[in-house]
Amino acid sequence: MVFSQSAEKIYKSINNTKAVINNEIIVGENSWLEWLPQETILFENSKLIRNLKIHLDKNSESLVGEIVILGRIAKGEFSNNIYSVSYTHLTLPTNREV
Repeated sequence: MVFSQSAEKIYKSINNTKAVINNEIIVGENSWLEWLPQETILFENSKLIRNLKIHLDKNSESLVGEIVILGRIAKGEFSNNIYSVSYTHLTLPTNREV
């Protein structure tokens, strides 16, 4: 198991640059993956592109979920002008039925 220490935070973009996060996971034969990271907090003027690639082998399974929060309202933070794109690509063995 792998855990993050806290929420992922995406702050204001400088020069309109987008943050890019790439994750690639290979799930071996007869294995189980739970991809349930802590929340991602997007702050005002943040820009994020996220790519998640999961390769499932024979008899492997996965549960995938992500939580995105737009600022922290309790702290008086409101998020405007946010750019966020998230791609998830799942690769299955060629002989596997979905």
